Amino acid sequence: MIADAEVPATSQVQALELVLSPERAVQVASEAIRPTRCEWRGCPAELNSWIALQKHLHHHCQQVEASSSQAPFHCQCERCAVRLHDSLSSLLQHITFSHMSRVPLPCPVEGCSEAFTYKQAPTAIPAHLRTDHRFGGSFPTRLPPLRQSRTPKKPPRRALPPLPHDPVPLYTLLLPPVREKPRRAGSTASQTARRGRWKRMSSRAAPPSEASDTDEPESMPFADLDPQASTSYYSSPQNECLEWVAYKAPPEPALQISRPQPMIIPPVREKPPAPSIGYVAFAEKFAQLELAGIIDGTGQWPQDDSERDVEADARDARTPGKGKGKDKDKMDTDSPDRAAGPSRARQGGEGG
Repeated sequence: MIADAEVPATSQVQALELVLSPERAVQVASEAIRPTRCEWRGCPAELNSWIALQKHLHHHCQQVEASSSQAPFHCQCERCAVRLHDSLSSLLQHITFSHMSRVPLPCPVEGCSEAFTYKQAPTAIPAHLRTDHRFGGSFPTRLPPLRQSRTPKKPPRRALPPLPHDPVPLYTLLLPPVREKPRRAGSTASQTARRGRWKRMSSRAAPPSEASDTDEPESMPFADLDPQASTSYYSSPQNECLEWVAYKAPPEPALQISRPQPMIIPPVREKPPAPSIGYVAFAEKFAQLELAGIIDGTGQWPQDDSERDVEADARDARTPGKGKGKDKDKMDTDSPDRAAGPSRARQGGEGG
């Protein structure tokens, strides 16, 4: 029987000693690195361990639940005998006991090629560790190197530094200090720049001819700065450079005058002007005049009969031939009265 996990307290044990319980041994075997391909239809993923494959298949089941709101739920694993399930929990149990049981669990010891099924693992892995890897009854015992696990190693816990006794400036807490990068031993900056410049010029330009009288002037390198002065300046706490974090502002849309301005959706509606004083009474009076037939809809104000006759005579006078015909008609209408005038006078005399 393998005891529970514990670490010996004796100071004589220099190497870490690990004790595995049956449950812990199965867990270590399920997290051991061993590439396994996913059997879900259309999925090309390859998982690194047994437990990673199980979580991956459960994720496929949750996607099936999200895509189909009603039962049945379909299992899309290869070589599946029972594909329809009435609930998500039934589908998850089917994945664990039907498909994951066929995926072997490797021995957690490095270099061992033994593998066990999911049903045999709780009893077969501890028995294999006792017989093949000599895990006796005296525990803790030194464990052979295990396989690499999928879970990363937890960082060690370190004690926090003590709090300072004196007040600390705020900028030292928000921004870390910038240290000067050590310079490599070798040529100076001016020598490197001058050598690179002449190298580029010699590769691009053609070789100078011997007959050319004008030669390019030699470069005039400046003296290097004193490294001791700059180091002593920035080493003091007052002149220490701080690392300021700067963010670039998002680009603003440029105004292009040649293009039409963007339309406002929905468009701004124009507000109708307010009616003037007395417009309501004028509109009612105008409607009454239209109903009475005084206004004919031409937009002109009604005039007297005398003004209408004057305007009609003026129009007839401007029209050639029309005025003469009208005068002739008027004379014809007046001739019976003129002819009847003398007869009426004679009748009156006779009667008298």
